[in-house]
Amino acid sequence: MKDAQGSFSRRDWLAAAGIAAGALAGGAAEAAPQAAAARTAPASPVSVAKVPNYDEDLVAQFQKMFDQIGGLGSRCRARPWPSR
Repeated sequence: MKDAQGSFSRRDWLAAAGIAAGALAGGAAEAAPQAAAARTAPASPVSVAKVPNYDEDLVAQFQKMFDQIGGLGSRCRARPWPSR
C-alpha cells in the first residue's frame, strides 16, 4: 500500500475510496430497501433488430421497429427547423 516514501499512491487512494463508497451505498440499501427501489428508473420501450447487411430494405425494418415500440407520435413531433 505505501511506497518507499511511506505515502499512499493515487491508485491505492482510489481503491480505498471505492471500497468505502461501496460500503456506504450497501449499508444505505440494506437500511432502506424502499429507497433503493424508488431510485430505479422506469423502463422505456426498446426495439432491437438484426440486419445482416445494408442491402436490405432498412426503411421497412425501421417502420417495423417503431411500430413495436408503439410508434413515434408521442416521442417525436414535427417541429419547424430553428432559423439561424
